[in-house]
Amino acid sequence: MENSYKDGSCGKEEIVEKASGKDRTFQRKEGSSVGEFYLIDNQGNLQIWDEEGYILTAKKTSTVLLGQKLKEPIIDEAAKEFYLRIGFFNDTDKKPISPNCKMWIRGSGDFYPARQEDWEFGGTLIEEAGPFDVNKEHTIYFYPDYLNESKVIAISFKYSAGMSLKGSVRDMLTISIKPEMIIFEGISIKNANDEFECKFNRKTCKKVY
Repeated sequence: MENSYKDGSCGKEEIVEKASGKDRTFQRKEGSSVGEFYLIDNQGNLQIWDEEGYILTAKKTSTVLLGQKLKEPIIDEAAKEFYLRIGFFNDTDKKPISPNCKMWIRGSGDFYPARQEDWEFGGTLIEEAGPFDVNKEHTIYFYPDYLNESKVIAISFKYSAGMSLKGSVRDMLTISIKPEMIIFEGISIKNANDEFECKFNRKTCKKVY
């Protein structure tokens, strides 16, 4: 299966059919920590579900964008913590990522995208960063080269009603590393910054408007 993202990048993943009665359902070969699976409905459209229930339907002729509002939010008054799925996308063939490129979030530790061994189809993934307090605003600190700590991007993210508490693909925060820019996208970014997409100059770490 091939996934296309708003920034023009795409990725492929292997899926397998699983026994589920009369419906044809599929899941990722390596499984999913949040129980995500795909169902082909009677009209031939692709439905996406997880253990919390229905997420969206991708029609044959439609394009679904990450973060698109597709159903009314379900408010969980008892929720105190949430996890966030974070995807990195690499588009730096001519200006490769520094091995010292680092992301840090308080409570989640350090992550070095260029040192990961699972870069497939131009991306790598943190399945469940967190946990984070649902009532607070949190900050990602992104160092294009952490040996130069004066150059850092600090960007806030925040939970809102309707987001998965367990790190779902529908609420994924994406970080796209490009030759001249670093782009942060996702509903959690919009909740804190009023913008679904925030761009920063990769060299100066200043926001691009």
